[in-house]
This record gives sequence, structure tokens and C-alpha cells, in this order.
Amino acid sequence: MLRVGPIGAAERPVVEGLPQGVVSDLAWSADSARLALVAAGPTAPASLFIWESGAARPVWRPDPQAEAGIDPETFRPFELVAWESFDGARIAGWMARPAGPEPASGWPAIVWVHGGPASQTRANFRADMQMLLAHGYAVLMPNVRGSTGYGRTFTLSDEHERRLDSVRDLAAGAAWFAARPEIDAGRIAVIGQSYGGYMVNAAVTEHPELWRAAVSYYGIADFATLLANTGPWRRAHRSREYGDPDAHEALFARISPVRNIDRARAPLLLLHGRRDPRVPFSESEQMEQALRERQRVVAFETFDYAGHGFIRPDDRRRVYTAVAAFLATHMG
Repeated sequence: MLRVGPIGAAERPVVEGLPQGVVSDLAWSADSARLALVAAGPTAPASLFIWESGAARPVWRPDPQAEAGIDPETFRPFELVAWESFDGARIAGWMARPAGPEPASGWPAIVWVHGGPASQTRANFRADMQMLLAHGYAVLMPNVRGSTGYGRTFTLSDEHERRLDSVRDLAAGAAWFAARPEIDAGRIAVIGQSYGGYMVNAAVTEHPELWRAAVSYYGIADFATLLANTGPWRRAHRSREYGDPDAHEALFARISPVRNIDRARAPLLLLHGRRDPRVPFSESEQMEQALRERQRVVAFETFDYAGHGFIRPDDRRRVYTAVAAFLATHMG
């Protein structure tokens, strides 16, 4: 939603004609008569608009049909939901269901966790979420404690010794999801990227009974090795949030998934770029080695020229294909 009006005005009208979702990248013209912006929603890929004289008009929109052979009418909307966590805290998130009739046993489901952790899942367009929905998975995207957008206290409520409280939020979300009649409680997977990858690694070791499968994109395995090997420009500010390796050795042993790997049961897919400067490639290597030593089911997709994230179109196609195939194998 976007409102435009003079500073101090009692009311500023909502700009019509924009998709329901997220408005970003606003830029005024030199004479303040026009406003350029990007708008997107769960079913509307990011498009460029110009606001002028009280109305917004699109000046560029992607064409999924022409560019990828995808009918945009198949994109699924998101619904804002909330549940109560282990300590009574209210956790919000977004839920989406696949198209078509509900299976007799309910939809298989994905709990998808954002990175950060100081970030937020919003009602934006997500090609990866639409891919999962198109493959018949319901999706829950929680904003566990540590997320932004809910006040400073909430954002800081997962630091140091409270690190695993956010993983408990995730478990509470999975339980809430599983209790819904349209969800198959026996087929729930957890997926996350970056810090969300840590959340996946922690979820399968802290709450192994909840997950049928898991996918960890460039996630943290051990906070001590992360801080030792990450880019030097990140070490100091990440230590303030995660803890100091010398002062918090016992804490790191408790919250680092690879040190609790004996509890892991769910098949795990790891994806990581070898040139990642933020979460070193060695983090996923540790997870794979530890799981193989214990004869757990693990797959590892490596990307020679990728950094922190998969930007190249060929890499993204490979990622989506690998994730879809892994889930099809292990979710039934």
C-alpha cells in the first residue's frame, strides 16, 4: 500500500492501481511532480510504476508468459496468519495453498525460513515459493523472533542464549500448520537460505520428529567456525549478535547444529557456492561430512562460481530442479 500527500496532511489517499503487496525503491523527480517506484505482490512480479497527478501507471511489467512460458494466472496468493509460540509470543507469517482440489490426505507442506535474521518475509513476489506451490506443496513463511518489522524488542529477542527460541517458534509454526485439516501432518519439510539455512540445520537437530525432509541453502553449521572463516568485515558485528567464540564456547556448543548432529533424522539437501564470503563453503561441508559419518541421508549441490546466493540463471534453474527432485523423492 502506498499513500501520497503533503507532510502534516490529516489524510493521504491510498494510491490506486498498484498490486497488493510491497512498494519499494521510491524516487522523486527533481520538481517533485512525479514519483517512480517498484511494486510487487505474491501474484505480481516486480514492476515499475510512475505516480503523477494522484494516479499511478505502469511503465514496465515483466511478461512471465512470453519470457518463461508461465501463465501468471497460476500464481497463488499469500494469506497473513499467526500462531502462539512456546512462551505465548505471537508469531506472524504468510501461508499459501496450491491450486486445484485438496488431496484426500491433505497437502504436503513446506515451512520456509527467511535469512538475516534481521529481515522479514513480506507479501512480495517469490519465484521459488510459486515453484513449490506449482509442485503441489502448501507453504508457510514465518517471521520468527529476530525478524524486523515487529519492534526492536522482538528483533533483539533471539540473541546469544536466546538463539534457540527462534527455532522453537519455528517448531510451534510447524505444529500449527500440521494441525490444519488441509495439511498432511506427516509430510512437512523445512527450507531456508543463509541464516534461514542455519534455522533448517538447527530445526533438524533440535526438533527431528517434525520434519519429513529439509533443504539448507548456505547455512551455518558451527558459529565458532563461521566467525573464524567469514569475511573479516563481518566478524565484529556478527560476534555482537551471535556471541564471542572465547566467551561463549559453551553456548556455541549448544546452538551449533553440527555439534548436535546425532539427533538429525530428516533427509537433508545442502546447496552452497564455493565463493561464498559470508557463510563459508566449509559450513555445509561440515554438515555433509557429519551426516555421512552417521549414515544419514544427505545430498550436496555445489556451485563453483556462486557467492552468497545464486544469481546466475543457470544456477537458479539447477537449484530449483534439485530442490523439486529432492522433495519429490523424500516427501512422497
